[in-house]
Amino acid sequence: MIYFAKWLGPDTSLDEIRKKDQTLAFLDTRIKDTENDLDKR
Repeated sequence: MIYFAKWLGPDTSLDEIRKKDQTLAFLDTRIKDTENDLDKR
């Protein structure tokens, strides 16, 4: 949640998130490639 709040920036609160696209855009930034994700999580 902390990384998500930092990604949103100081002008957007978590209460203002209404669209799934906003959350998915953040999650896309957190995807690791197979070389860096040795545990394959």
